[in-house]
Amino acid sequence: MQVTRFLIEIRESIAAAFRALRANLLRSILTTLGIVVGVTAVIAIVSLLHGLDRTVKREVAGLGTNVLYVGKYPWIQMDDFWKFRNRKDITLEQGQRLLDLVTLPAAASLQVSASSTVKWRERTARSVSLDGHTSEGRLVHDLDPEFGRFYTSLEARDGSNVIILGNGLWRDLFEERDPLGQRVRVGRHVFTVIGVLPEQGTMMGMDQNASAVIPLQTLLKLFGTRRSMVITLRSPDAESLALVEDEARGLLRRIRGIPFGAEDDFAINRQEMLLDLFRSLTAALFAVMIGVASLSLLVGGIGIMNIMLVSVTERTREIGIRKSVGAKRRDIMWQFLVESVVVSGLGGAIGMGLGLAIALVVSSVTSLPAAAPIWAVLLGLGFSTSVGLFFGIYPAAKAAGLDPIEALRFE
Repeated sequence: MQVTRFLIEIRESIAAAFRALRANLLRSILTTLGIVVGVTAVIAIVSLLHGLDRTVKREVAGLGTNVLYVGKYPWIQMDDFWKFRNRKDITLEQGQRLLDLVTLPAAASLQVSASSTVKWRERTARSVSLDGHTSEGRLVHDLDPEFGRFYTSLEARDGSNVIILGNGLWRDLFEERDPLGQRVRVGRHVFTVIGVLPEQGTMMGMDQNASAVIPLQTLLKLFGTRRSMVITLRSPDAESLALVEDEARGLLRRIRGIPFGAEDDFAINRQEMLLDLFRSLTAALFAVMIGVASLSLLVGGIGIMNIMLVSVTERTREIGIRKSVGAKRRDIMWQFLVESVVVSGLGGAIGMGLGLAIALVVSSVTSLPAAAPIWAVLLGLGFSTSVGLFFGIYPAAKAAGLDPIEALRFE
């Protein structure tokens, strides 16, 4: 019975709150403006960050959770660029020696990259990324062709002019016709197409489907040997990655003759480095967003308290009449608390709608993805109603504490 009466009181309070909002529509809209701005900022930025986070994780996952990339340059350069630029290249001989000595990786390969045009008949693709791998690169980077084959160890060793096209490059040049056995011109050199890779998506904004794979020796023979090797090592699982890294570091220090105590003149990169950098950048942005949203909500909360105090003053005689006919202190308090929560909750709902709309518009006109997690929507609504509840307590208590006789005399 008490629960039913409580629900009826809540329903009546909500109805009274909406009547008060309609009676002072412009004032109500201006009151919720701070709440709307705060919640809009939270929802829009969280939606964009969440979508970007999912995209970055998906793209970085293509590097392999259990793959190490040993090269001349670190992926993240916080120090002087020239410090890394002046390092000696990792030569083909050093890379091959490391591959001969390591025992812990499940697979290991060498790779370098170049860029060239690729032409078939009258169709030309410019600035194509050519990735030169040893034959073990298929195992390290999961380069099994969608159709056709990967080059053999003999073709890799002899530097044969064979090429495996990225899926997008195949579509651009051959328009989905069978390319196997066809001759394409890579720069000034003729290559035979032996395979096509499956769809690979993008990596840090670069379309992996627009690339091609050729044997490492072929790339060095045709495009120059003065290149620093990248050694890629795939551990049996993510748990043993640290052991593989320690073994590779120790062996490469010995191969390159680095004295004991001197720092490495090479870098060992892994995908977590990019994820950590992304998290640190987004954490700073998230902190700024929380600051802006908190300030907006504070301003909105003060506005709600101010308007509710004005409302108490305007409705003093109404409060006196209600108390004189039997309304309890609790009833008056509930009425004004619910009104405050309704005002702020309405502002939160409008803010959520605007935030989602802004995120979708930004996503449609730029490359930034948008994905609103359910927790962000609930958080925005929860914060807005909490602000209304907190800043409505004092006006509600003031209304509930009015003396009915004095309230009836109020003009």
